[in-house]
Amino acid sequence: MHNLSPQDQIFDLGLGLVRARLVQVFAELRIADHLAAGQQSVPGTHAPFLERFLRACATIDLVTT
Repeated sequence: MHNLSPQDQIFDLGLGLVRARLVQVFAELRIADHLAAGQQSVPGTHAPFLERFLRACATIDLVTT
């Protein structure tokens, strides 16, 4: 077990929730399918949102840049 402070434990739990939500939205929007097809956009998404979302996904190694 890690010797994390209570504050770090809470932060780690919150970060886990963020990671889980990123994976969930990535799957719901079928982003992997769109990327595999070579598409530069995902229907029904706002382009600036998608760019920020993919950057967030890259921080957890869900996609590479």
